[in-house]
Amino acid sequence: MAPESAWPAHLRMHAEPATTSPAASSRLVMLERQRRELAIRVTADGYVSAKGAALLLGRRQELLKKWRYENRGPPFRKINSQIAEYSIVGLAAYLDEISEISFD
Repeated sequence: MAPESAWPAHLRMHAEPATTSPAASSRLVMLERQRRELAIRVTADGYVSAKGAALLLGRRQELLKKWRYENRGPPFRKINSQIAEYSIVGLAAYLDEISEISFD
């Protein structure tokens, strides 16, 4: 894994919460790699659109909308009544959280 100083500035300032576990840290790197490959735009403070989040999670945008309505899924912020954005760090933490769920 690249040292934190090698990460883009928008990830550096948000990296602290997601680096509590090695798995979350590697998921953050994986999401950043996917984001670049898919040419998903990210805001200066590390957020992607709902469409970008859906692509990164491998889910449909409509499912993310349903999750927002039901207060489920990854954390998001509302820009207005129609637009939501997802933090890359929040997506990594969400993936880490759901990977710990046991279905036994």
